Amino acid sequence: MMKKTLNRNTFRIRHSQWERAEHEVNQLVDQLSKPIDPAIRTAVVAFRAEGFVTTASCAGHPKWGGLFPWVDVDACSSGGPPQLLTTATRPGAVPKPA
Repeated sequence: MMKKTLNRNTFRIRHSQWERAEHEVNQLVDQLSKPIDPAIRTAVVAFRAEGFVTTASCAGHPKWGGLFPWVDVDACSSGGPPQLLTTATRPGAVPKPA
């Protein structure tokens, strides 16, 4: 098994992407002016750092609503196949036709 390593320049770029995404996510609020749920924030940052456009997310609600965390990704603007991204990011989501 080959170990993958990042050179310094690649690390700086990736770190910069992460910090930019983290700053964006920390500024986001929903329609009720609530920030991204702390339990799902890192996942949202990771999607955004990789260039995905997230449109909604939730950490889950054990007493009501969905039990599991989910992140919706705008597959059209992210360039990936909609059915794959929707299914991978939100359990039970129905893929939208392309």
